[in-house]
Amino acid sequence: MNGLTESYMLFFLSGFHFLLPLEWIGRVSAADEADPELPEAVLTGLPEGQDSRPYMVTVECGERKAGIRAEGITGLVRVLKEQIWELPGEVKSQMNRYISAMALLDGTEGGRILAYVLEPAGFQTALRDERGVD
Repeated sequence: MNGLTESYMLFFLSGFHFLLPLEWIGRVSAADEADPELPEAVLTGLPEGQDSRPYMVTVECGERKAGIRAEGITGLVRVLKEQIWELPGEVKSQMNRYISAMALLDGTEGGRILAYVLEPAGFQTALRDERGVD
């Protein structure tokens, strides 16, 4: 991994930190300014509460797009391959299918942050192209 493939956006949602590879991010906007036609990716198992999720992150895979709500955008981080641990098959389930790995990051004041690496292919709402075709 190098360059863009090591770059992630770190964001906060429902008490958890998530990493989304920068190469998949189309834009970040206020949730109320997002395209109303944009299908929303539902991260199954996380508590609801969209009122406290003021940001919408547009994920793009080719021409396919979906939005993910976020409570806070922490920033851009570089995560090296050595910091990432793939989830073993034994812990994967339907509930966490959107998580491909986890990473332990340096936090503030000498602390550490456990962040989950998202895999767009696992989102409950399929990424759809601009014509709405699956």
